[in-house]
Amino acid sequence: MVDLPTSDQSGSEHDDMENVNPIKPTKHPFSNYIVDEDDVPDSDDEYEDEYVDQTQTYDQPIKYNPQPDDIFWNMPPLLSNTQPEMKPRSMTIYETSNLVKLNQTFENKEDFLMQLRTKCVTEGFQIKPKYSDKSRYTATCISPNCSWQITARCIQDSNNFQVRKLNDLHTCSNTQILPNNKHATKKVLGNILKEVMKQEGRVYRPNDIRTDMSTRFKISLPYHQAWKAKCYAIEMLRGSLEDSFQILPNYLYNLRLYNPGSVTNIRTDNKGRFVMSYMSIGAATRSFVNYARPVIIVDGAHLKSRYLGTNLIAVAMDANNGILPLAYGIGAGETTDHWTWFFGNLRDSL
Repeated sequence: MVDLPTSDQSGSEHDDMENVNPIKPTKHPFSNYIVDEDDVPDSDDEYEDEYVDQTQTYDQPIKYNPQPDDIFWNMPPLLSNTQPEMKPRSMTIYETSNLVKLNQTFENKEDFLMQLRTKCVTEGFQIKPKYSDKSRYTATCISPNCSWQITARCIQDSNNFQVRKLNDLHTCSNTQILPNNKHATKKVLGNILKEVMKQEGRVYRPNDIRTDMSTRFKISLPYHQAWKAKCYAIEMLRGSLEDSFQILPNYLYNLRLYNPGSVTNIRTDNKGRFVMSYMSIGAATRSFVNYARPVIIVDGAHLKSRYLGTNLIAVAMDANNGILPLAYGIGAGETTDHWTWFFGNLRDSL
């Protein structure tokens, strides 16, 4: 037989249980685990300031009041965004600094017409000549009943052209000529593109030109027209290929003059036309003889331009496996005759 507790005993035990503070589970702010309040740091710990309720007085007990379900509750404030705002690329690569103005003077009539047609393309209108000769030029807008008009004359005893009259106000809509403009020739577009083509390492394809022209000037260009404009812009900056062939002998002569030890040669046919050329730089030849490995590597690469050909080249390897160019040659192709002539000049230079 087990003695059951009396009502007095059970009541006292029940009172003792009420006086005991129960352990309530809490959630750690950086974990999904449940921890006890015994693990919470006391007021003397380093986390005192973080867990103290600032609204309480010092006579009140310190309570641990974490922010549940918020893993960023104790993180420092985010830094302000100091990076500049990204803006879309604006089409400002085309700058027309020589727009036609009243009393403006040009070197000759061709320069005047080039700038006038460039103005037509950039501002989106077309003109038709009313009177044109060596000393005078008058034009009006192609749209009927439009007030735009220009008159330029040649200055006496010179080739300079000066704008005498200019009514630069249009009373027509330029949308009627879009997306075509008869003044968008290869020369006018090349004059606009030459500033862009000056950028070194810029790969400016005809499709890129078509896209930029459509975005900037609202005109539509065929692929061949964009290609011709690009070629004309390059020709204005670097000169024509025909002129380059004409100055090739002068270039090779100055190379031998200012770089001693260089060997150059030009081969022509019976009519004096260009066939092959050879060039080796004296400094590279001396470096190969004195310091590089006694190995020569030759190869040819096909040229892609108006005048097709093959670029013949001979290189060496230095002690650091670097490439040391020895000789360059240009010929019609990799034939036995061309390689024999190239190797003969290479032997003489070494």
